[in-house]
Amino acid sequence: MPDVCPPLHVDVRRTASVTTVVIAGEVDQVTSAEMSKAVAGVLQEDRNSHVVLDLGNVTFLDSSGIRALVICRGDAEQLGIRLEIRPVHDRVRRVLHVCGLEDLFHLPAA
Repeated sequence: MPDVCPPLHVDVRRTASVTTVVIAGEVDQVTSAEMSKAVAGVLQEDRNSHVVLDLGNVTFLDSSGIRALVICRGDAEQLGIRLEIRPVHDRVRRVLHVCGLEDLFHLPAA
């Protein structure tokens, strides 16, 4: 039986002051490009100076996902957009902590 990668779900929610990109599933080598594309679209098209990545339902994050997040953060900074992560799944928080990226993404205290 072939391995089937769980789908990644991306939903964008906008208010007057913040745009939230809700991501659910596993962010890995197969799905990180999809997440990056969605976030890049929001950063380029949106008029909010504050974008939140909701990773509360991301159950897995590998090095490809970390790389994608760091690139998205750099793109946001170049555009003058504050990019932060909240909420964040405990597994993802641990990965970001081990990589020393908590402050970069303005993670709230656990």
